[in-house]
Amino acid sequence: MPTTALPGAWHYFKTLFLLTLTLLFLPIDTLIILSIHILNRSHRNAAPTPLPPPEKKTILITGVGTAKGLALARLFHLASHRVIGADTKPLSLGRASRAVHTYHRLPHPSDEIHDHHYTNELLRIAQTEEADLWISLSDDYSPLQDAIAKEAIESKTKTKAIHFNTNETNLLHDKGSFMNRSRRLGLPVPDYSIARTSADVVAFLSGKQDEGGKYLIKANDTTTQFNNNSSSHPLLPRPTDTETHTQISRLPFAHQPLLLQEYISGPEFCTHALVIKGKVRAFVACPSSDLLMHYVALPTDSPLGVEMLEFTQRLARHFGEGFTGHLGFEFIARGTGRSHDEFGIFAIECSPRAHTAMVLFSQTPGLVDEYLSLLVSESNTVVEGADSTEKNLRKKVITPYNPQQYYWIGQDFFDQVLYPLLPCVLAEGEAALHGEYSASVRRFLNHVLNWKDGTFEAWDPWPWWWQYHVFWPAEFTRLLVTGRQWSRVDVSAGRVYEA
Repeated sequence: MPTTALPGAWHYFKTLFLLTLTLLFLPIDTLIILSIHILNRSHRNAAPTPLPPPEKKTILITGVGTAKGLALARLFHLASHRVIGADTKPLSLGRASRAVHTYHRLPHPSDEIHDHHYTNELLRIAQTEEADLWISLSDDYSPLQDAIAKEAIESKTKTKAIHFNTNETNLLHDKGSFMNRSRRLGLPVPDYSIARTSADVVAFLSGKQDEGGKYLIKANDTTTQFNNNSSSHPLLPRPTDTETHTQISRLPFAHQPLLLQEYISGPEFCTHALVIKGKVRAFVACPSSDLLMHYVALPTDSPLGVEMLEFTQRLARHFGEGFTGHLGFEFIARGTGRSHDEFGIFAIECSPRAHTAMVLFSQTPGLVDEYLSLLVSESNTVVEGADSTEKNLRKKVITPYNPQQYYWIGQDFFDQVLYPLLPCVLAEGEAALHGEYSASVRRFLNHVLNWKDGTFEAWDPWPWWWQYHVFWPAEFTRLLVTGRQWSRVDVSAGRVYEA
């Protein structure tokens, strides 16, 4: 839900407007969800088949307030495992899901490395619930804190963790170190440089004058963006030297180095992978955008998808058998992407955490076994020969089964129906704008009729209701009370981007 961040009255108006919408839709939404709930109780056709005690595992999932966390909790529930949910949000969607056996509130991770409240609480939950497996699906604010927690939990309990260790997380989380490692491995990344001062930027650009290329300026930390908007990265050099030096003088070097990344014009893609002991066990790729709210999987035999999978496999194998966690990349494609030459894909960012694209696995029960493979002893696993080819490895990677196209109806209703209506009203009947609006409404209706909502499941309907009539009203009320301004929200992650 993007908006123009303006002060004062506009902030209160847009927040009150959305609160009013939730109240207007509350009666009809409640009637629909209550009817589905009653039908479920009368049919009871979603009850999973019980597992014998040795096979039934206790799975701790953090991030059950997100679409990805909820999707995985449901898969484990349907496979008859006991799901323990945990989240930092007080009104997390996981509280309302029948897939979550017990819910725990977590303290918000601190930026201070020596603040162990978050780790200690996760450790307490793992011990109290006797968890067999902890799967970190937390938001992008805590990859390092989750890495610290992983090391504490695995050293003090029997619980295994799906997350990378601190050294691996630090290396992948940092754009510069990730690109350095990728370049060393011969993996395709754009031309780049790390700048710690304005002088570093000037020197780098001076050395590139004859090549005529342009460079994006990015924060080196993957969780930091200029103005919380990935599309606002400055592009250098500017048309004149004066403009270039003016832009350089405004760069924020106070807190961390900046990354100069070669600008490549082309479509962007995101990937999500589950890596167990250095092997990619599940993988999906899909088109990307600045605020990705629609998820459509690339075909498994897509040349671009194959290249992105091979990139992921090569990096995972490099780290070895101790490398276990979720691994995501942002790629940009130049040219056809049908070969491994300069016209293929380039990795522009690595994320050592789960991506929302994992909702594409919502109808893939085999994903559960891939996670549980971490609990299987080495004596029960088949060791691959050293001569395994990339083609053979791809056969062992699961991809979404018959993936649907995903959207979130609340986000789409605002983005495709309400927000585009404003310029039509102000334009006093311009035909072009009205034509664009009609097309936008048709897209929304197509999504409602043919796509799948990323939160709603008929056998577990209450999280959807909770999302729009408990969680978001509480968030918007908080923004009103505190006076904080916001620029957009991400319904899939339950996240507000404050202006």
